[in-house]
Amino acid sequence: MRFRKIAQIIAYTGAYFTLRNKPSFSCIFPQNSGIHRFTTSKEKITKGDPIDVLSGQVVEQRTDFTLGQTIPLSFTRTWARSKETDFVDGLCGRYWADNFSEYVKVSANGQHIQIVTLEGTYLRFALPLGYMQSFNPDHPQFTLNRHRDYLELFDRETRLSKFFQISTARFTENKDELGFPLLEDGIFPIGYWQDEFANRVDFIYQDNRLTQIKHSDGIELALAYQGQWLHQIIRTDTEQAEVLATYRQDEQGALIESNALLDFHLFYDYDEAFNLIRWSDRDKTWVDYHYDEKGRVIHSIGADGFYPVWFQYEDNRTTVLDSQKNATVYDYDSHIMKPLTITSPSGAKTHFDYDRYGNLLTQTLPDGNQITFDYLEQTGLVRCFTDTLGNQWQYEYDDREELIKLTDPLNRSWIRQTHLVENGEKQTALFTAPDGTTTEFVRNQFGLLTEVKSTVGQRQQLEQFHYDPRHRLIETQDSEQRRIQLGYDDKDRLSRFTNGKGYQWQYGYNAQHKLSRINRPNQSFEQQDYDRHGNLIRYTDANGVDWQLKYGAFDLLIEKIDGEGNRWQYDYDKDSLKLRQVTNPKGESYTYTFNENGQIATETDFADNRWVYTYNENGLLKSLTDGEGNVTHYDYDAGYRLIRLITTDDSYFYDYDNLGRVTTIQSLYSRQTFDYDLNDRLIKETQNGHRIERTYDDEAQTLTRTLYIEGKDEPIITQFKYNSLGELIELNLPDTSGQKNQLFFQYDQNGNETDRTSPLGFILKQRYDAMDCLIQQRAGWEPTQFFDKDELRATGIDAPSFAEVNQHYRYDKALNTLETKDKGEQHFFTLNRNNQITAVHNQNREQEHYAYDECGYLTQRHVGHENYGLIQNPHHPEFHAQRQIIQHQDIYQKGHKLHRLNENYYEYDKAGRLVTKVEKRDGFRKQETDYRWNGKNELIGITTPKGEVWHYKYDALGRRISKECPQQHLRIEYLWDGDQIAFTRTFKNDEIISERHSIFNGFELIAQQDHYQQIKQTIDGNFIEWKQETGYAICQPNGQVLALLNPQGRTLWRKEKHSLWGLSFNQYNFNSNLDPNLLFAGQWFDEESGLAYNRFRYYDPETGNYISSDPIGLAGGETPYGYVHNPMDWVDLFGLSTCKKNADILRQNMLKEGRVFQKGDAAAHIVASTGSKGHWGAAARSRELLEKYRVNINDAANGIPLGHPTPHNLTHTRAFHEMVNSRLNNVVQSLPNAGARKIRSALRKELRNIGNEVLKSLK
Repeated sequence: MRFRKIAQIIAYTGAYFTLRNKPSFSCIFPQNSGIHRFTTSKEKITKGDPIDVLSGQVVEQRTDFTLGQTIPLSFTRTWARSKETDFVDGLCGRYWADNFSEYVKVSANGQHIQIVTLEGTYLRFALPLGYMQSFNPDHPQFTLNRHRDYLELFDRETRLSKFFQISTARFTENKDELGFPLLEDGIFPIGYWQDEFANRVDFIYQDNRLTQIKHSDGIELALAYQGQWLHQIIRTDTEQAEVLATYRQDEQGALIESNALLDFHLFYDYDEAFNLIRWSDRDKTWVDYHYDEKGRVIHSIGADGFYPVWFQYEDNRTTVLDSQKNATVYDYDSHIMKPLTITSPSGAKTHFDYDRYGNLLTQTLPDGNQITFDYLEQTGLVRCFTDTLGNQWQYEYDDREELIKLTDPLNRSWIRQTHLVENGEKQTALFTAPDGTTTEFVRNQFGLLTEVKSTVGQRQQLEQFHYDPRHRLIETQDSEQRRIQLGYDDKDRLSRFTNGKGYQWQYGYNAQHKLSRINRPNQSFEQQDYDRHGNLIRYTDANGVDWQLKYGAFDLLIEKIDGEGNRWQYDYDKDSLKLRQVTNPKGESYTYTFNENGQIATETDFADNRWVYTYNENGLLKSLTDGEGNVTHYDYDAGYRLIRLITTDDSYFYDYDNLGRVTTIQSLYSRQTFDYDLNDRLIKETQNGHRIERTYDDEAQTLTRTLYIEGKDEPIITQFKYNSLGELIELNLPDTSGQKNQLFFQYDQNGNETDRTSPLGFILKQRYDAMDCLIQQRAGWEPTQFFDKDELRATGIDAPSFAEVNQHYRYDKALNTLETKDKGEQHFFTLNRNNQITAVHNQNREQEHYAYDECGYLTQRHVGHENYGLIQNPHHPEFHAQRQIIQHQDIYQKGHKLHRLNENYYEYDKAGRLVTKVEKRDGFRKQETDYRWNGKNELIGITTPKGEVWHYKYDALGRRISKECPQQHLRIEYLWDGDQIAFTRTFKNDEIISERHSIFNGFELIAQQDHYQQIKQTIDGNFIEWKQETGYAICQPNGQVLALLNPQGRTLWRKEKHSLWGLSFNQYNFNSNLDPNLLFAGQWFDEESGLAYNRFRYYDPETGNYISSDPIGLAGGETPYGYVHNPMDWVDLFGLSTCKKNADILRQNMLKEGRVFQKGDAAAHIVASTGSKGHWGAAARSRELLEKYRVNINDAANGIPLGHPTPHNLTHTRAFHEMVNSRLNNVVQSLPNAGARKIRSALRKELRNIGNEVLKSLK
């Protein structure tokens, strides 16, 4: 325990000391401040690949490996040409420093202490006689402690101590007032690292040379030398010794080659002045550096012209020019080496003010708004952060300089308490939230998390973690007592994963420890091949189909070859390495251009639809102009929150509370208000006179949703009860006709829903295979008389005994659906090598046939009509009645906008939206459908060939709130709960004729309650009566509703026969009053247009395409008009498609990290990979932030494994984008003195936190 108990503080030239005694002492330490201030490479401002803007030095730092479970055992080396002259070279060569070569230098008879860092700089302390501790405000994260035989350097950020042995032969001859031997001048190497749990890394020397390293986790390393320099680092605790890194130096001691097994194989060149002039991988990547006479980089350029940059130096000023000669100017303070003003190429200026130790006090943004920081004087820790609106966050710390309390602008506090229990064998950290709930983290004697205890009122839940003797996680048990087990090989790589049902996955690796093979419990395997740089170059799925990837300079993906051999190409901006162009297999291009600040200026899709972006002085989106010339304007408040969005036909106004939560949204057609609880959960929402209230009982684990419908006397109350993992276990619906409507849910050890039952008789049983793929759904009822269900079981009849639905599924090795079967209806699916379905047939005949072009769009379709079969005889009278797309050359315009499908001709506007569809048939008058759009790309109306006009209205969140046809005197209104419709009301002649209450779990329809009019025939004539029905939905894995059963388990409605892409085979709908009107998950079918409303777009099942371009651009994948590639196994919940290309790369990165994907899981980006229009502005800002700090958009930290129809596209909502952007900005702002690498690490950590919260919220 390291408590700073200060008896007396003496300050001289910025240094502080803790006294055990009180001698009269003072001195001067002039080297303690100024340019010698400690700055790590992660705190530098860099340009190019990278170069420190202020000093002009190349920042070349590499971590060649990282091992261990407790203390990370990493070897990091840094090019340190500007190191101080008396600095001893590290292990790898001249002017190279590393973290294995850190040492302490004692001078001035032991009173001055200098500790050499891996950066090639010194940490400076003064330690006069009688002092036990020293602290320097120039590097406040470090504390120097005196022990008898060691000096200890403690880093409060990593909670790690480094011990340097200071004993010599004459060490005990003289002692100070404390009885310690006097320090002697000299250089003393690192002895060992130790954390607060006594985990250690020991450095062992022979003849003053480091030869061995031992980790308490069991890892052992040997160091081999050639002459003076390090040659190899070898891991020796494995079954066979493994060379982790090899280094080669020339005769002058220059490091000329570094071959890291787990990282890169690099080569270095130097000039006569020993400046680093090139690094390369001798493959496709290199960077050249050119210097002035002072050893500062004046020009640098990389392979293929990437990273071109020029530097111009003046006193306290550096100007950086890119390839277009755009200049960024840095004015700085040369004493603290911090920027004072940064002027962007557009002329926007950001100003910085510091205290005398270099801590940022204020940052003044280009518009004059400021953020400020207040620090604790003795520790340099942030005490208060004030944003541009004056909102304050307060921070408190304990004596160990750890955060113990955070108070936000609403005066809510989160408190942390830490203490040891059981004789120091365990450590607990108790976190208390503002609502009083607590979470306790228990760690064992090695600091490994063993328990997480959560308490809400009287309810407690426990998660447990177990480790092997080498401190590797081998088992977890969640709060529902579900276990997973992990196994490892001798190199500490994950080799086995066993799920809760005992099924096992096995993992194999290549020579560079990259995941190369996955053996799965369904007797299948996947393979992955990599190049020497660790890039995935080939993925072979379980069916043996290959997808290939090719890379250029800087490991940028330049080509993708899909399973069918189609080739996609990618190009990048030379200055920023941002994606600049995608070329599809047809040779069409999707391109971006960038302004002088590196922001997207124009975006042009494959169809030549073009969008133009402008930005304000703070870099926020100011306007967006589409191809039709429609301009959308964006206004922000002083907190840079969107407060007004102005389109060509509406204005949207946003209000926020002090935390940035939206409280009101007002537009022409809607007004919405939002209230939140202490946990930021939405508890009240109003929508155009309607109201939704949510009551959370965390102790009972229930959510009660109450709908107050305008004009309706009684509210609609629904209660959801969850288990400790957030899985729905009980649903209580409003009573109907005196009947209590309840559903109960059960799950297996893998979290798959197995049972859904009603006390009134409804039963749904679901079974899964070894891959957790659904293989049977059996729904119906049990007899209450005449039959004995146990006897029925004995005869082999599954439960429920009387099945209304008995759906079976079969899959191939890659988990694509191959067969479905229910009540005598059987379908077989044939797939191509891109997992696209090419045929649907049963045992008797082919029913559907499809073909696709090289970009994945439908080019041919035959869909059977007569008797639901494909008629092969062209002379059959029904042959031409089949719905089919013939294979002619002009199906599509450029970019896959439709041109002609048989007799239908299509026209689009310059914004890429369908505006006219004309049917031309010989001998018939042409039939025209017109489509009208608003300034937010929302379809606001259609005119049908019959002349009927339909009007659509939306709220400010883009949710459709009504549709109306004056000719039919028909109006339908919708009330939304999040992204699902909760209540629908239909008016005829302004009289209500039907009402529907819908209940979803995620995006799966669970139940619906209908109250509707029907005509009853009697001997006295017809009259209208009202009828009520409660239906429980049975859904396929892709979210399609198969049937509705009543609470007794009898069928109310069954899905009519549809084609693969959603076309109905029947001209007449039966039981239409109960039809859920859901096509695929997230799609509401409109009979008047034949389209399906898909939240942000409209889907056309006749064409398999959307009628407008993807609003998120390439973030939705490389087919902007296309639906998913396989509608049996994939869904697009929001009409935003799937982030296919980047998602594939993200998935592989997540797999390399050991993340587990279950059946149907896709890799969802937290920060969207592309897209900047409309509500994607916040995502674009987040992406720019990640790019600035070099967090790859496909970094595993930016991914969440989300299933379908689980809401993968939750990450595509405006609210989610704004939340992520706010949190990432807070990370950057909370690290005012940190540099790029530290911020990068913090951003990745925050992304993981967000991902974990999303997964928890979806349970």
